[in-house]
Amino acid sequence: MSMPKARKGVPLPKPKPKPVPPMPVIPALNAKPASPKTPKKTPASPGSPIMELDEIPTPKPRMAKVKAAAKLGVVPKTGGNPMMPKPRIGTKLKVWNGNAERTPGGLIKADLMLSPRTKKVISKKQFNNGKARAKNLGIKPKY
Repeated sequence: MSMPKARKGVPLPKPKPKPVPPMPVIPALNAKPASPKTPKKTPASPGSPIMELDEIPTPKPRMAKVKAAAKLGVVPKTGGNPMMPKPRIGTKLKVWNGNAERTPGGLIKADLMLSPRTKKVISKKQFNNGKARAKNLGIKPKY
């Protein structure tokens, strides 16, 4: 195979690298260590009254604490860190639910409402503009 001649302004194609042969498999490193054979235990049938201690299910320590707290009527605390400040900016839904102070556009909860048709959180200004446009077009608004 002859090398192509270089033309003015056109780079020569780069030669392809030679493929690297795969690493040889060494059986001593990949073999599993031999374990002493132990006789298999035959589990007791589910209906039999005799069960070994290993087969008796025991409650986990966490569940025991939860059950003890439930008996006392104490509700375990869930959620995030109460010391963390409330996020100031969030989506309209977060502002509506009280999880954020305002939207990126500056809307607060007083500026928002639920759409009567779709039940989505929208701005009151957006809703009133839509009603006015529908009235100007001669469409009778449903709400």
